[in-house]
This record gives sequence, C-alpha cells and structure tokens, in this order.
Amino acid sequence: MKEFWKKNKLLISMLLFATAATSYLYTTSYTYEEVPEILPSAQITPQPSKDSAKIEKNEEESIDKFIQNGDPTSQEEKVVSDNPDANTTQEEKVVEQNEEATEPLEETPQLVNVSFEVPHIGYDGGSFGMKPGSTVHDVMQFLAAMQGLEFVGSEYGDLGFFVESIGGIKNDKLKGKYWIYYINGEKAKIGISNYIIQPNDIIFWKYETSDV
Repeated sequence: MKEFWKKNKLLISMLLFATAATSYLYTTSYTYEEVPEILPSAQITPQPSKDSAKIEKNEEESIDKFIQNGDPTSQEEKVVSDNPDANTTQEEKVVEQNEEATEPLEETPQLVNVSFEVPHIGYDGGSFGMKPGSTVHDVMQFLAAMQGLEFVGSEYGDLGFFVESIGGIKNDKLKGKYWIYYINGEKAKIGISNYIIQPNDIIFWKYETSDV
C-alpha cells in the first residue's frame, strides 16, 4: 500500500484537487441560481401606522359631515331666522311688556252697598255689598246662606215673590198681620224678586197689620 501511494502520489493528489475544484464550482453555481434577482426599479412602500389611518378616517368623516350639513354658521343663521321670538331684542320685549301694561284693564263692577234688618226677631244683617242688578230676594238668599236667615215665601206671577214667614213667624190672616218690607222708610208695593236694589238702600222688615 505504501509503495502504491509513493508511486501514484502525484496522480492521487491531482485527482483530489480536481474533485475539490468540481465540488466548489457546483456549489457556487447552485447558490447563484437560488439568490433572487433584485430589480433596480422595485421600491418598498411603507405601510401606514394605525394612528395615521385613524386620523385619515376622522378627516374623511368630517368632510362628509360638512358636505351633508353644510356650513355650521349658515345652520345657526337658519335657526335664528326660523324662530322670530329669538330675533327680538331685550329692549323690544320690554317695550312690548310696557305697552301691554298700559292697556286699560276691564273695570271690575262696583258692588251695591245695602243694609238689612228685621227688628221684630232681633235680626240685624248689617251693611254689605251685592252685585249690580240684584233684587231683595237675592239679598235674603245671600243672608240665608251666609248668616242663616230663615224665611219662606211664594211666587205670585208678575207680582213676584212674597214672604210668608221670617224667623219662624208666619203671616196671620185672622189677626191681619203680615210681613212687609220697607225701602229707605217707604213701604214696598212689589214682590221682593221684582225690586232691584240701589246703592245705600236700607231694607227694613216689619211684622204689622195690613189690609193686604
């Protein structure tokens, strides 16, 4: 074996070198084919970040709202024009209120003051006011409701309402005594529902003999 190596040392060395060179060339060729060719015109496009995308979206939404709603200033002007009360200045409102205050108010009707008394039963209704157009019958109904005056009577057609009893004391035909009312000292000749009271009238009832 040693003799063979000595005789063929050069040949074996050349064979090993050739094998190594062939292997190197093969490896270099394979690596070159696997590396992708880089195109000179290729460019790397940077990807936008999440924040920049969100900002762009908000700007787009703002533009869309502006297109849909228009100028906010014109919207405010439209609201003001649609509401005429809002266009009225404070001074104009004060002037309107003063004008309303100066308008004449409806006059409250003055009450008609009268006094009422029935001495025979010790009743004194005092002095008080009644609505204009009230009758003596209205006065007695008022006193019946407010002070408990008791009276009974009947309606006699056009003659009006005539009293038959006051305070439990009735007209007495046998004795010829009847309830008769006086206005300012004068004997009345009509029923109490027909006499319309006048200012400061004194209504006075007497239980007396009469030819009625």
